[in-house]
Order: sequence, then structure tokens, then C-alpha cells
Amino acid sequence: MEFSPVFDPPTWREEYRELFESKNVNDAREYVEQYGNEPLDTDHELRDLIDGMGADLHGFERIYPVADQDLALVFINPGLNWRGSQQHLDDNLQLSRADPTDWTRRCAISMDGGFKYLTSHNEDHSAFGRLRKILRKIGEETSVMSELAATMKRPVEFFADVYYTNWYKYATYSVGKIDGEIKDTDSFVSEQLRKELNAVDPELVLLLGKQPWVYGLRSYSTPLTGAPSDARISESQNHLFKCDLSDSSFYVLPFNHPSDRNRSRAVGLDSGRFGESLRRFKKEASI
Repeated sequence: MEFSPVFDPPTWREEYRELFESKNVNDAREYVEQYGNEPLDTDHELRDLIDGMGADLHGFERIYPVADQDLALVFINPGLNWRGSQQHLDDNLQLSRADPTDWTRRCAISMDGGFKYLTSHNEDHSAFGRLRKILRKIGEETSVMSELAATMKRPVEFFADVYYTNWYKYATYSVGKIDGEIKDTDSFVSEQLRKELNAVDPELVLLLGKQPWVYGLRSYSTPLTGAPSDARISESQNHLFKCDLSDSSFYVLPFNHPSDRNRSRAVGLDSGRFGESLRRFKKEASI
């Protein structure tokens, strides 16, 4: 499979650094204390580990390649759970040690972590199982994602077909750490997501989580399969929307995030309604 990604420096990096500076967050220790929910003064082992990351906050960001993908996968934020997942610890350490301007290396680390998050690290999680089922169905019934990529056997096929991103770009302990600060439609977080999608120009966006939907795309989207125009994320699941931005338009399928505390609501797949939305997408997009 041909995979010719573009590794560009993120346009949002400086804006995030300005946000962190405004909160007196200037190095890795201050970042973890503010956004990682970890009292480092009582955990000397973790403190020494974090101090080894130094003043570089780039270890907490995620950058994914652009490769003219027709499908975009949008989550809320990368995780920062030092206790519960060695994966997050490894990702952040690797990124902190990579050259901040080595976009190829930084994308490779981000891709590896993102792919494991979707597959091996959540292999037995029912909501992630439903998400993988949705991706397989998209691969089987449309041309925006190949059936080979939808099997999720190797990241190179997956990322050749899927542009992967987050509404909030830096790793945080929970949504609560950012929800009170940056959640309105006009925030630079939501604005950056729209700029990204304008540039990527996908045919279809599979969106997972309340924040990127309510604050990012909902007010720019028109329901096509019976959902209310101001639908909450739970009401929007399985429905198809048409999103019109300044320089692009695409279709959106919103779902609750797979880590939603209500396990039955997380990625609440309704096979009948979802199938109807896919058929409508194929007809509208001629795919």
C-alpha cells in the first residue's frame, strides 16, 4: 500500500504554549501537577522520572500524519494516567526524548500509541469493540477506508486511510482538567480542530466524544437522518450530519467516547440506524 504522509509542524503548538505559560506551567513537573493529577512531592520515584523529561512540554503532545485520508477519526484528548497505563508513560517519555522538530519520529511514536489504544490496550473493552465494528463496517461498505485497513492488523494500512486527531492536543488526566477552561465553540481548541479538518478535507468524520461535537462541529452541522439540529452527543449517535466549514464540507457520524463511564452508552451502536446512515452517506457522497 502506498503511504506518502506529510509531516508538518503543528500550527497549534505556540497557542498551547501560551495557554500553559498563562497558568505558570513551564516544565514537565508543573504540567503533570496541573494536568496529571499527581502530587509529585510525595512520590519521589515518579518525580525523578518526570524531572528527567525536563522543561520540554512537547512530550505531552500528539502529532499524526496527513496523507490525503478520506476518513478522519476525532477523539477528545490523549491520556495522561501514570498509574493505570504503562502505555501512556512510554508514549510521553519517548516523545519528550525525540527532537521537537523531528516530525517523522514524533508521528511514528504518536501512531504507535494511537493504534495500540484502539487495539491491543483495549482488546477486551466492549465499547472499543463496538468502535472496531463500526470501522470494519465502514471498510466493508464504503471506499473511504479499505477492508484491509479496517481489519486493523497493521498501523501502516490504518493510518494510510485514517487521519487520527484529538480535539485537545496535549495529554491530560481527565476531561475535567480541561473542560472548565476551554470548552466554548470559539476557543482556539475548537477553532484548531476546524482548521485541521479544513486542511485534511475528509469525506467522513467519525467523531467520539461530547466536547469535539458540542463545542467543535455541532453548530456547523445539519442533521440528515432525523436527529435534532441541537442534538446532544447521546442523541446524535448513529445519525449522519453534513458539516460545512469555511473551506471544506464533509459528513459526520458522532458517538459517545468509548471511555464514557456509562458503558452501555459508550459508542452506543444501533446497527439498524447506523446502517441507514451509511447508506445515506454513500448516496450523498456518491461513494
